[in-house]
Amino acid sequence: MSFFQTVRWKLLFLYEMKDNRQQIITFIFTDIQGSTQLARSLDQDYPQVLATYREVIRKVVARNFGLIIDSAGDGFFITFKDVLQGVRAAGEIQAKLARSQFPKEAEVLVRIGIHTGFAVATESGYTGLAVHKTSRICDAAHGGQVLLSYDAARTVEAELTNGYQLENLGRYQLKGFDTPEELFQLKGPELKTLFPAPRVLAALPVIAVLPFLNQARDQEDQYFCEGLSTDIIHSLSRVPGLRVVARSASCVFRSRDEEIVAIGRKLKANGVLHGVMLKSRDKLELTVELTDVDLGQAIWSSHFKTNLQDIFSVQDEITKNIANAYGVEYNPVNPVVKIDRVRPQNIEAYDFYLKGRRFYYQFSKQSVLFALEMFQQAMQIDPDFALAYAGAADCYSYLYMYDHSSEENRRAAEQVSIKAIELCPASAEAHASRGVVLSLSGRFSEAETSFEKAISLDPQLFEAYFQYARVEFASGNIEKAAGLFRDANRIRPEDYQSLLLAAQCFESMGLSSRAREVREEGIAMVEQQLKLNPGDTRALYLGANGLAALGEKEKALIWLHRALTLEPDDAMLLYNAGCIYALVGMIDESLESLERSIQAGLNQKSWFVNDPDIAPVRHCTRFKTLLQKLDGAERLARKPVIGS
Repeated sequence: MSFFQTVRWKLLFLYEMKDNRQQIITFIFTDIQGSTQLARSLDQDYPQVLATYREVIRKVVARNFGLIIDSAGDGFFITFKDVLQGVRAAGEIQAKLARSQFPKEAEVLVRIGIHTGFAVATESGYTGLAVHKTSRICDAAHGGQVLLSYDAARTVEAELTNGYQLENLGRYQLKGFDTPEELFQLKGPELKTLFPAPRVLAALPVIAVLPFLNQARDQEDQYFCEGLSTDIIHSLSRVPGLRVVARSASCVFRSRDEEIVAIGRKLKANGVLHGVMLKSRDKLELTVELTDVDLGQAIWSSHFKTNLQDIFSVQDEITKNIANAYGVEYNPVNPVVKIDRVRPQNIEAYDFYLKGRRFYYQFSKQSVLFALEMFQQAMQIDPDFALAYAGAADCYSYLYMYDHSSEENRRAAEQVSIKAIELCPASAEAHASRGVVLSLSGRFSEAETSFEKAISLDPQLFEAYFQYARVEFASGNIEKAAGLFRDANRIRPEDYQSLLLAAQCFESMGLSSRAREVREEGIAMVEQQLKLNPGDTRALYLGANGLAALGEKEKALIWLHRALTLEPDDAMLLYNAGCIYALVGMIDESLESLERSIQAGLNQKSWFVNDPDIAPVRHCTRFKTLLQKLDGAERLARKPVIGS
């Protein structure tokens, strides 16, 4: 770049800055695909490639009256006052690079992203969401491709000439943006036309299922209402092509204090399923409606009047119609699974099972004890109901890990988990529960086999990936745990737990930038969850852990103390408090919390040994004494139980 060109661009930029209000600007980002590999293969010839690439961009931008705001390495940030000039420049850059001769006949493929939107000029450039969106669009492109946002495409489409045209590629979920973006590909003379799908997830319809309202106003029936809606959530989550809002978020709106469309917007859903139920002895009446949030109106509704025993057919019918409403092909769960062997023969057993599952997911000692009682009732009424045995196994495993590591709890978990698989070998849930039980005895190879079996039976079962990841994490297999946590998040993208735990793994692997990126994403989800449910202690302490790792000590401690105020004696919370205090350098507080977590019943030594968060306290004498206590607790737990 000549001295006079540099001065010209600087003067243009300073002129734009004189009015610091928002301006509508067309932004362009470019970068070279696979630049690191290209530099490695070309070695000393790479600087020449970079010089040619930069010269092409600078000449084309100047000719089309654009302004280069920043250039670093192989990336350019460019602005245009006129969107048509920006699009023409992008097409010309690709065409000229395609004709350029590079050393060793290297193929230099450049990604280009274009967006038109509001931004504010500052001394260091432009700032605003429009800039970030343009960068994400560039990231989504393939080398040689030009991608435009909906706003840029809509503005320029009618003005395109000289053989240029746009192809609508569909809606995609840009990272960091809640609303999907419609992407368009620029086509024209000398431009490549055939590319794979954009390098970003396609936007899937998001469905929220609200707890059904109970017309009978009977508390016992209310459990059935909420359990039924939870079952539909699980059913929808297994439909490829749909995303489902987590129950923990949607259940906050059980009281319906707001309009359905407003609730849908808060949950960032495209559609909301809601309804009312009347349960009377062995009869059921259910009226449901699917409201499209964007349209603000119902797109499907139905009234069911049936015997309770037919409730599963009703669930299948609802799932099928929601999928059809959003143009998604519906196929029932993996045909290998015999549904009639998973579902109960007695509707009363199913009622108890729903109550048990609802309380188990509250993850506290008292709620798990109540859940266990409900699962036992279901097993007594229907001795062949496999899922009730799997639920009981989860409860015994929880009690072993977080309340009392007794041989009695471990043996009970062992027995009911085996029974669940005997009753239904094709139940993914049963194999996932069995995997957790096997890990309690240190039989990690067998546990791995059980989890892999669960995943093969139901590749959409979030719990299988999540529990598998936790077991691998506790075993010290951090890299494998990271992949499994990310798989769990792929199944349930709105789940903050899997993201924040994956971030801990990345940090331990030395991937600090990746850990930061994932943590920031997870904390944003936690903040959304806390807006809906300020008393969610798990969101508070996992979010606090992420904040502490990012160096936001003050906010981390505020969230942690809120959680401790709500549940001061919860073993899992106390353990996580120990981790958070360790991360922020509060060593005495960390050791005290870890000691209290053991007193409260958490006796999983593998966590204390392998969790990277508590590395700052492992050298302390108090911590070594704490490990000796855990050794003693493990020896005591292995003693045979008299009379059992």
